[in-house]
Amino acid sequence: MPERRLRVILLQPQPAAGYATAFKAGSGPDPLDLDRRLAAQGIDLVRIDPAGWPLNPLAGQHSMLEGMDPWRALRVLLFERRADLVVSVMDGPAVPLLLLRRLFGFTTPIVLHDLAPAEKWRLRRRVQNFVVPRVAGIMILPSSQTAYIARRWSPTLPLDLIGSLIDT
Repeated sequence: MPERRLRVILLQPQPAAGYATAFKAGSGPDPLDLDRRLAAQGIDLVRIDPAGWPLNPLAGQHSMLEGMDPWRALRVLLFERRADLVVSVMDGPAVPLLLLRRLFGFTTPIVLHDLAPAEKWRLRRRVQNFVVPRVAGIMILPSSQTAYIARRWSPTLPLDLIGSLIDT
């Protein structure tokens, strides 16, 4: 019997599907390269963009706010219950999932991919203070975020330094 494939839900703060469909080979980095590489390793990546207006009342706002799409969160909570992992790019997409997970009995781990330090923007600081302690881990891009996260929240938070293609 073949091994079960893993299902990972990727929630980006802003719509990105248009870029992937308009991509022409050789015009830049292939937006679906990661999907193919993961699929070859037995991991199915499901990208779910935030909805537009009126389903997402925050559509068109700052990416942190647009990512807090309640419609997309309901879709994940109701129809992606068998996912193995939810990856929230930045903190916004994780907010409604974390707020509603107990109500819906949603036990799938949620991790953050990247974290923008929020020293001056009070709203983002509050969002991060809610999100960071409640996620299963954080995938950080620069190693400098390790000390920042340890100082601001806890040195015991699970972190994975994944780097970025632009860094290499």
